[in-house]
Amino acid sequence: MPKDGNFPPDSDSPNINSNGEVPPSSLSPDITVLYVDDDSDAAVFFKKFMEKTSSLHVLTSGNGPEVFTLLSQNCCDVIVSDYYMPGMNGIELLKAVRISSPHIPFILFTGKGREEVVVEAINNGATFYLQKTGDPQTLFAELVHKIRTAVHNQRAELALRESEEKYRLLFDSSRDGILIIREARVIDGNTQAGVLFDLRKGELKGRTIYELSPEMQPDGTASKALWQYVSSEVVSGTPGLVNWKFKRGDPVTFYAEIGLNRIYLEGAICIHMVIRDITDRLLAEEELSQRNFELTAACEELKASEDERRSYLEEMISNQEKIRESEQRYRELADLLPLIVYECDLKGTITYVNRQGFLTFHYPPDSPLSDLNVLDLIIPDDRPLAITYMAQLHGSGESAPHEYRAYRHDGSIIPVVIYSSPIKKNGLIIGFRGIVLDISERKHSE
Repeated sequence: MPKDGNFPPDSDSPNINSNGEVPPSSLSPDITVLYVDDDSDAAVFFKKFMEKTSSLHVLTSGNGPEVFTLLSQNCCDVIVSDYYMPGMNGIELLKAVRISSPHIPFILFTGKGREEVVVEAINNGATFYLQKTGDPQTLFAELVHKIRTAVHNQRAELALRESEEKYRLLFDSSRDGILIIREARVIDGNTQAGVLFDLRKGELKGRTIYELSPEMQPDGTASKALWQYVSSEVVSGTPGLVNWKFKRGDPVTFYAEIGLNRIYLEGAICIHMVIRDITDRLLAEEELSQRNFELTAACEELKASEDERRSYLEEMISNQEKIRESEQRYRELADLLPLIVYECDLKGTITYVNRQGFLTFHYPPDSPLSDLNVLDLIIPDDRPLAITYMAQLHGSGESAPHEYRAYRHDGSIIPVVIYSSPIKKNGLIIGFRGIVLDISERKHSE
């Protein structure tokens, strides 16, 4: 009879081969449980009973070294362990697992219920503690519930961390300034917001929207009154898109188009503000308006004679062409540089690229850009450097941004800077994601 409960014996062997590896049949239909018990009869019964009465898949191990072999193969979702085992008891195993695999759920399942064992298990990071006492059907139903709860919570936490990493990447790399505002006060901001206000990122926190704005807006409305009205609309659920005048210093100001949306952070209503500097655009509009005014004045002067009218028509056609050219230049100035977001697998095969990628690299929208390898877009001289940094990113999980020369669809070459970070699943790096910035204009300026 097992030392730590009332499991009937069985003649089957634990689910690990002689090399300490998991056989191919160990693929989980739902959740894979690693049950650790030096009593092979108890382990075999546990496996058979759990797989028969639930959709759980069970692997078994009789000692600590086997556990870490299985963990290294990333083949289980949760560990259920006995307490009394020779060489390494359940608490000692828990401590070792928390060092190598800190996020995997760990349930101590034992027939011993001393209070000091319970306290020590919880203090060392046990997810749950369950005694092998009472009706077996009720006991195992509770254990299945705890297993599913532990795995569900762990997967939810992992998904949340991945989501937060994606958001932080886009937040910090955005070419627009972004502020998070609660009750008119900045609680977070990205690097570009600091650039817009000529402040370090940390200096923005704690400032109010009133400190970042002049007393009056261009239409003569007080900034405080206008913000109170606009923010109340956003908080009530109506997104906003308004023009706003900000202070970069005193007396320097700049004009911006701000997009406002309601978000919830830590249970509180906040406003997500995206700031796009439109000072150059407004100057272009003023220049265009002035040119239109001058054109109208010229038209009045040319009404005196037929020759003057013909001259006027010729000049008007010429001026209209110039206006169209000016409008085109204005659109190019008003648009921000394209921001390409991409994902690829460990071999470099592109698995996702956003619309801006097609535009920047001149690929038609229906072209199979997502079937290419990232190295196909980098010129041969730069590929060894790219391969080196991909290996570095895969090995350490960290890599600084680097500059490359890349091919467009038409064969032309553009300089780009690539920012990358690893994509992780179940603690393993499965690919890379990042952004690509076209720095042609900067190179041209240099």
